[in-house]
Amino acid sequence: MIDFHNSSFNPAWYSQLYLNDEKITELNIPYGIKKIKQYSFNGFIDIVSVKIPNSVISVEDYSFYNCKDLRFVTLGTGINKIGKHAFASCASLKTINSYAETPPEIFTDTFSDYEASLHIPKGSKDDYQLTSYWYLFNNMTDDLNPSDGVEEIDSDITDEPMEIFDMNGIKVGASTEVLTPGFYILKQGGNVKKIGVN
Repeated sequence: MIDFHNSSFNPAWYSQLYLNDEKITELNIPYGIKKIKQYSFNGFIDIVSVKIPNSVISVEDYSFYNCKDLRFVTLGTGINKIGKHAFASCASLKTINSYAETPPEIFTDTFSDYEASLHIPKGSKDDYQLTSYWYLFNNMTDDLNPSDGVEEIDSDITDEPMEIFDMNGIKVGASTEVLTPGFYILKQGGNVKKIGVN
């Protein structure tokens, strides 16, 4: 597992992600990841949406801090804690879909403001409104079905060969089985995804 002491220790800090000259704007965390470590995606430029699967239990401090173009966040059912400044300074954030029926622990500074639309599981509005800092969201709607949470990222990846690249776009292999822990870009057929290896 990669752990950054602060943002300047992350070599991808304030980066844009490209694969084969195509900018990556959607970040789909692979199912099986348990934690999104602090500063992992801090300042990533041009990331518009993030989908965090049900397997993730914790989004640590500053994980997505200052992702200025981030507009849409989907949180799976398993999250029980979102750290300080995890989504702070995400000035474009418009929609958060939280599939967790029990509101995850958050802090007053998890988000810079609470202007985004918050969609939560049906029947959980009272719990969210009574839980510290979730009640700050003025636009809260309980319209999600928890069984629709992000179990695994939908994929139309086929049996086509895969190519794996490091964060600098350098090809490092064709199988996830031999990778050292870290983040990689997976290309298979016409699909491109960022993956994390524990």
